[in-house]
Amino acid sequence: MEITSIGAGNSSYFRTYTGGEVPPSRSALGVIEDGFAAGAAVFSVSNRVLFVERLFIDEKYRRRGGGTLLFHAAKDCAAGLGVRSIITYYNGSPEVTSFLDRLGFACLPADPVYALSVKELLDTPNFKRVAGMKDDPKVVSLKGMPKREMAALSDFLSQNGFSREILNVGEYEPGLSFVEFDEEDKPEGIVTTKREGNDVVVTAISTKNENPASFRKLRAALAHGLPDHSGAESRLVFIGKNEKLADTLQKMIGVSMEKTGQVWSAVYQEREE
Repeated sequence: MEITSIGAGNSSYFRTYTGGEVPPSRSALGVIEDGFAAGAAVFSVSNRVLFVERLFIDEKYRRRGGGTLLFHAAKDCAAGLGVRSIITYYNGSPEVTSFLDRLGFACLPADPVYALSVKELLDTPNFKRVAGMKDDPKVVSLKGMPKREMAALSDFLSQNGFSREILNVGEYEPGLSFVEFDEEDKPEGIVTTKREGNDVVVTAISTKNENPASFRKLRAALAHGLPDHSGAESRLVFIGKNEKLADTLQKMIGVSMEKTGQVWSAVYQEREE
């Protein structure tokens, strides 16, 4: 079996295995057996984690080592990026479970996933009303802010009743974080998001007052971080077991999000030599 990179020149041969066109934010590898496309893996790297989103081998080529070959090839691609762990999702079938066990994965409890399409969200009256507020000077974006200034802002937030860790200072670069201030320049609410492929993942949300006025301002802050939804595939996503936080997010946007709790996740931790 032979491993090959999947790009514009050969993507059509592997489309059945990749689930369609591979987005620019993802990488893909294919495996060839006897001159034919036999399977593929689609993966990405974020925050020192290798996420294997899809790994599929044609049924007639299975049990020949192609899946293991693809998995280790993906690891090799990420080796120079400081990756410390590998995550994948699977459906709990005995065959897939056995495959992941052989690779050294350990099963983790599933987290509920709350999701809503960005197009559906922006078409609601709540977001149509805040669309014109994107230049509101009271909303401050932290994208590209120097770490020293971000640390000072973190101190300021903690002095005003917010968690110091809400901006993930010192952990990793935040995606898009927005702090909304009141008329006295006191922090009133925070929304922090990051991009995961086409999705906008809400990593933190906090407000001092859960009232319509505060939620309207937070919606304006969130509107800064939502992508162009012309592709209609982007989703607003919250992942986790914190139901209170999920409830706050849904109150803020004024729309119910679909909850899915059947996501299986597994992690493979690199062992120290």
